[in-house]
Amino acid sequence: MLHLAQLARTNREHAAAFVKSIGVSLVPGWLTLFDVEADRPRARQLVPLLSDCADAVAPAIAQRLPGLGADAACAALTVLGFAGTGHEEIIAAQVDAGDERLGREAMRALARIGTRQAAGLIALQIDKGRPVVCPAAEEALWRLPRPLALARTRELLERRDFVTRHPAAAARLMERAVQCADGSFDPLLDSLMGLRFQFWRPGLARVGAKARALRQ
Repeated sequence: MLHLAQLARTNREHAAAFVKSIGVSLVPGWLTLFDVEADRPRARQLVPLLSDCADAVAPAIAQRLPGLGADAACAALTVLGFAGTGHEEIIAAQVDAGDERLGREAMRALARIGTRQAAGLIALQIDKGRPVVCPAAEEALWRLPRPLALARTRELLERRDFVTRHPAAAARLMERAVQCADGSFDPLLDSLMGLRFQFWRPGLARVGAKARALRQ
């Protein structure tokens, strides 16, 4: 594995051919490097190479992901993000593992996959995720293909329970959507403007004021 890391620096094409020829049997050795602090830099150096060959190694990585430590899991999530559809659920499950880094990396991986299922899992974290993960989820939302990002944003903002529970997030989503949507969010803004009169709920009143400002 250490020689492979060196080869990846000097001849990426040959290193990729080696990874593809060995496939999933390479994964245990790579993940074991994260167990030794001195070997972790080499293990991280292999992440771009394994990401290029994600199809060949993703099944073994996904199988081992739930039992990995934080350093190995973050690297594994990065690689899985390049493997395409099929790993969304196991990636999203890492958000609940308790490590903030895992939550952020899981959101980035889902955004990279960019499927409807990935978009739904990102939106779920914006709505019901832990506070430390929500900023990463909002960032990931806007890394999705624009039609998907706007569709999920619209679904969230059309739900009054979401706006009521997360007024600050709703205001941020509105502002970003208006920048991207070419007027298609105007009817939704109209429906939210009335919230500015709810003076007894300052958060909602600010959402209504923001909707009015964006509409104008």
